[in-house]
Amino acid sequence: MPTVTVKMSEAQFAALKREASARRTSKAGLLREAFLQRHEKAPGDSAFELIADLVGSVHGPVDLATNPKHMRSYGRSRRARGK
Repeated sequence: MPTVTVKMSEAQFAALKREASARRTSKAGLLREAFLQRHEKAPGDSAFELIADLVGSVHGPVDLATNPKHMRSYGRSRRARGK
């Protein structure tokens, strides 16, 4: 099995050691588990599950998809909009 070296702060390493001890697993096993949970989604996962960590990270009008006023200048260049 290939080996990977990871650099982290002392605080992160201490937290990793505590978590591994609490779960009675190795630090490497805990890191593998965390990586697999984040990067290897099953084909049946919904679109929401695949982007759940992004939900709420963008700010804008709450009625963007339903209010026609947001579409008035859609497709026009900035110059055509007078900006």
